[in-house]
Amino acid sequence: MADEKNRIKKRFFDRKGEAPSSPAIDRAFIAPGRGMGKTTELVGVALRGIVVFTAIFGLIHMFYQAIGLYTGSDDYRFFSLSAWYIAGISFLFAAASTAAPVNRITKIAVPAGSAGILVLIAAAKGYNIITLVENSARYLYNSFIIGVVKDGYTGMAEFITPENYSFGEETLIKWSVILVAALFAFLFYFSVSKKTRVILYALTLAPGIGIVFFFNIAKGNLGFAFIVASIAGFLSMRIVDTRYGGRAERRIRRKAERAERAESAKEEREKRKIEKLKLKRTAEFVYDTAIDAEMGARRARLAKRAVFRGAKEDEKRKRKAAKEAAETEYKAAKEKRKAEKKRLKEEKAERKAAIRKEKSLSLAERQQARASRESAEKKNKALAKEDAAKRRKEKKALRLEKQRSSRRNRAAGGYAASAAALVALVAILLPFGVSKNPFPKIKFIDEGMKKIREYTTDLLVGDGVDLEKNPYGKYEQFN
Repeated sequence: MADEKNRIKKRFFDRKGEAPSSPAIDRAFIAPGRGMGKTTELVGVALRGIVVFTAIFGLIHMFYQAIGLYTGSDDYRFFSLSAWYIAGISFLFAAASTAAPVNRITKIAVPAGSAGILVLIAAAKGYNIITLVENSARYLYNSFIIGVVKDGYTGMAEFITPENYSFGEETLIKWSVILVAALFAFLFYFSVSKKTRVILYALTLAPGIGIVFFFNIAKGNLGFAFIVASIAGFLSMRIVDTRYGGRAERRIRRKAERAERAESAKEEREKRKIEKLKLKRTAEFVYDTAIDAEMGARRARLAKRAVFRGAKEDEKRKRKAAKEAAETEYKAAKEKRKAEKKRLKEEKAERKAAIRKEKSLSLAERQQARASRESAEKKNKALAKEDAAKRRKEKKALRLEKQRSSRRNRAAGGYAASAAALVALVAILLPFGVSKNPFPKIKFIDEGMKKIREYTTDLLVGDGVDLEKNPYGKYEQFN
């Protein structure tokens, strides 16, 4: 049995106790971007946008359907959005958010180009962009208030602002979708496209989902299904980014450094403890020797104290030597800087002296001396320029390699995110496709939340709610 265990250990572990490496293991578990070509890299980065698209489309669809701006069909009074319009706008801004972090040029060009295109479209139709943005935001706010009032929150009607719009209803609805999609794309750029940030992603999703479910005004399942698919894709992307994007390595390195510092501190404490013990034994030995030599207890104690005093003086000398060494090193660095400044100053003075000397020469000698001096200066400048160009080239190569590695890691996260999002979307839409109703209400939760919503709404609008009859307690308990 022992021989079998040893055989297994020899087969799967090397002499250092580490698992053997192979190209297949490296490709699968260490760096998935190593085998990526240009095409697979670009496709992976593009697939990363699926998380952004599903989040933007899901949030807008769920919220607009909840407040009645999207009903799937027009009626005799209101214009209703098309789901394809929401999907198209969401796709465009998701593509822009995904393309922005590709390199340094796209980081500036994509946001500026997107804003410029929106301004040009508004100008081509004769719209004042500032008025259009203000009217669209105010229309969306009023539509939300009207939507919750229709669902029974009649006290909220007092929060409606004047509806003196400068544009038609269809224009305001469509531009409100554009503005909301642009805002979400901007936020998801920092939390998904560029780097996965859990807190920012959660804070971006939370307001829309929280408002809809707090007021219990959800009208369908499609939008929320896309949000769940986005969350699934984001979690998969986060796992890949953490594993292959350097976070796991940095965490392991920091942990190893902390362990090394703790081990060093422990060794230092043990060393000091051993030195104290040796010093104590030495002092006791000196004391016992003095007693055995019949030198008297007083002289023995003085000898013992001398041992401790000598140890303290040694410690002071060591600290003083370390301080002097540090000061010497600092002074040496300072002298080196002064010497460099002095050398540059002397070179400048020599150059000026050479120029003054040239003026006292004849014309032919002056031209020859100037040509020689300018040739030497030109050669020195060429060497300095060549060194600077070499450093810039090395720096650029490191930057490009870092960008390439980052892109490949993002591409790997895109493949994982797209697969997880599509699987989650299909798994959710299959059962939801059978039912056209919103999510079923949990009775005991809905009853409690309904009472809290009623009292909160009445308290906000000042409808004279009697807090003495509040089943959840007196007014003082709300503070």
